[in-house]
Amino acid sequence: MRSSEVDIAESLSAQVYTTLRERIITGTYPQGSRLPEQKLAIDLSVSRIPLREAIQQLEVDGLAQSLPRRGAIVWTWTTQAIHDLFDVRLSLEVSAAALAARRVGAGADVTAMEEALSRQHKSLDEHSPLGIAEASTAFHQAVMRTTGNELLTSLGGAVTSRMVWLFYLTSGRDQELACQEHHELFDAICSGNERVAEAVAYAHIERGRIPTLQAFPELT
Repeated sequence: MRSSEVDIAESLSAQVYTTLRERIITGTYPQGSRLPEQKLAIDLSVSRIPLREAIQQLEVDGLAQSLPRRGAIVWTWTTQAIHDLFDVRLSLEVSAAALAARRVGAGADVTAMEEALSRQHKSLDEHSPLGIAEASTAFHQAVMRTTGNELLTSLGGAVTSRMVWLFYLTSGRDQELACQEHHELFDAICSGNERVAEAVAYAHIERGRIPTLQAFPELT
């Protein structure tokens, strides 16, 4: 296959992935439902090759899973899965806040975080639950990137789609307050004080655990 053909195939796969990802997050494809290849291929007007590549990426991102004799299905949230995500975020993001504060104190650029905050304000003005979820997650990604630690950023990226999904499912929470807390974390990181940044990051993440669980009454 020529390089141009490879680029087209990869582009198509990415487009299919983006469509499926949004449909899963917004509930068009409910949790636990099957992702039948033939039906999806017809629906999206694509062959099975880019579709399979897209589904494989959904599995990597934790939005889908393959089961014996059932094929791919949409991943399902459980109480344990919610706790697992919060625990992983605490492990990664608290350290990231401290590392980011250290680098900013040494003169690192904060543009990525500023742009993420601006994007979050725009999404709030547009009143788009998915846009707000994406923008909120983007701020946390920006904190990761500010650390300058590629491995930490990569590890954080592994849970990005699940974060967007969970933020979307709990969009009934006070999003203005969440944005305010992001500004507080940004200020803490900009202070250059690692311990303060850690404390603010920990409080921000942990503060959302119980309200998130309460948003899933069927799990409690």
